[in-house]
Amino acid sequence: MPRIRTLKPEYWSHPVMGRLNDTAKCMAIALLNFADDKGFFHADPILVRNFCRPFDDDSTTTRRTLDELSRSGWIEVAECDAFTGGVGRIVNFQDHQRIDRPNPSKIERYFDSTKIRRVLDDQSTLEGKGREGKGKKTPTEVAVTDNLLHKVLESFLSEGRFANYQKETVCAKAIIKSVRNLSPENPEKAAELLLVTFRQLVHGTDKFWAGQPFLPLGLSPLVERVWAEAIKTHRGQDTGWLERLRNGQS
Repeated sequence: MPRIRTLKPEYWSHPVMGRLNDTAKCMAIALLNFADDKGFFHADPILVRNFCRPFDDDSTTTRRTLDELSRSGWIEVAECDAFTGGVGRIVNFQDHQRIDRPNPSKIERYFDSTKIRRVLDDQSTLEGKGREGKGKKTPTEVAVTDNLLHKVLESFLSEGRFANYQKETVCAKAIIKSVRNLSPENPEKAAELLLVTFRQLVHGTDKFWAGQPFLPLGLSPLVERVWAEAIKTHRGQDTGWLERLRNGQS
């Protein structure tokens, strides 16, 4: 049953959510009402449309918007034989919602995290077809880019150290560009190594690194130095994958 939910003021200025179009923002809020008390919902676009966009003639906009919310990290959708469209989950639902006398979820047991899909299957709803799609990234490329940006931003947000969303998001994108040069075939693994090493350095005892804030603004000009520290730190361990990263191999 739909419930009243809580929306924090920070939602509107979140570096990822704040840059989504208005349709996606409204859908994200509507899904809070649509989901059960543990954040799970039936992800059939027709059912979602009937609740969130009841005056739409078809579910095309709903399909595209669910796809966008999935790429942004707001939701996850898992394939499920029991339900058309699968089962959706609002990723951080229980971190931000306090439910008074919550009802148990009837569909949580159908959510299989090993079957999560990044984009919806209906190719007719995806951009990039025909002449108007020339020069655009494929849906897979967009999903990877958005996923990596989300992970980088969340890493810094986890410590509550964001000061300027616009400037730091620009720096986060610059970090991603550098990471892709360091590891064209495995940028997510390289980004993980870079962020972990940077966190260890700034929380260490070295005065230079301790003077650097754990922010994209601090890491952006130091990517090469942090990468060198990462290689040095992992030397002597199982570095086969590091060497492959350096050589641009998968």
